[in-house]
Amino acid sequence: MHLLLALMIILPASTPLQVSGEGCFTINLGQWNERALFPSRLPGVDLWLTEEGLVSVDTESGSLVRTCIVDLSAECRVTGADRAPHLTSYFLGNDPAGWVTNVPSYCSVVYEGVRPGV
Repeated sequence: MHLLLALMIILPASTPLQVSGEGCFTINLGQWNERALFPSRLPGVDLWLTEEGLVSVDTESGSLVRTCIVDLSAECRVTGADRAPHLTSYFLGNDPAGWVTNVPSYCSVVYEGVRPGV
C-alpha cells in the first residue's frame, strides 16, 4: 500500500487532470480487463486508470482501493502523454490472434474534460 503514496496527481489551473507515477502506464489494447484503460504494474501493487478514476490492487493481500473523479464531465477523454521509449508485447495463450504486440507505454496519463476545480 505504501507504493500508492508514490502516485502523484497534478491539478493544473486548466481543465486537464494529469496522473503520473514511478512506473509507466501501458495503453490497453485488449491485453487487460476492458475497464483498465492504462494499467501499470509496480512491485506489490497494480494500478488501473479507468474512465472513472483509479483502481489500486495490493497484489499481496488482494485488497482494492477505488478512487473516483467527482463530477466527471461526459466529454472526458483519457489519453497517454510523455510516451516512454519502449514497446511491450503480450503473448496470451497459444493462439497468435490473442497476442498484442508493440504496445506503447506512457510516463503520464491525462484526463481531458475534467470539470475546472476538480
